[in-house]
Amino acid sequence: MGRISGYRPREATTKKKEINPLWRGVGCLMFLFLTVGCYLFAELYLVDAVDRFVRASPSMPAELRQNGIRSQTIRPLIDYAIPEPKPLPLIGITLPRFIDRITLTFDPVVLAFTLVLSLIAFAISGLVWALVNPPKLGPKDAPPVRRKIDKSKVR
Repeated sequence: MGRISGYRPREATTKKKEINPLWRGVGCLMFLFLTVGCYLFAELYLVDAVDRFVRASPSMPAELRQNGIRSQTIRPLIDYAIPEPKPLPLIGITLPRFIDRITLTFDPVVLAFTLVLSLIAFAISGLVWALVNPPKLGPKDAPPVRRKIDKSKVR
């Protein structure tokens, strides 16, 4: 028996699946829609913060919808008038008013709540991913060690 009798040729490595370009396009569109949606939502949030009104739902009585509902929960951090925007140096353009309001309006409770919810969502998604996709061994990985249990030591 020669030294090479136990030799087996290496199995052909399989190519990893590539993502369909269609899904890349869907991801790009989602990124764009989310960016534009967040931008528009920030503008609506600032209008509500400045006016100190909550939009009334259509199921409310008409007299409440016409008068609006005062809310103490949505409020700007500042109560003074925002100064007129100055032109940017070297460019000479002025930023729109709502960009100034974005930089001057700050709500720490909403920020903390968002941070806590995002951490919880990240933990849950990590757990689900670990349960659904256990680690797979590659061609160069050693198989897991199978230990023999001594029955005399088991109670």
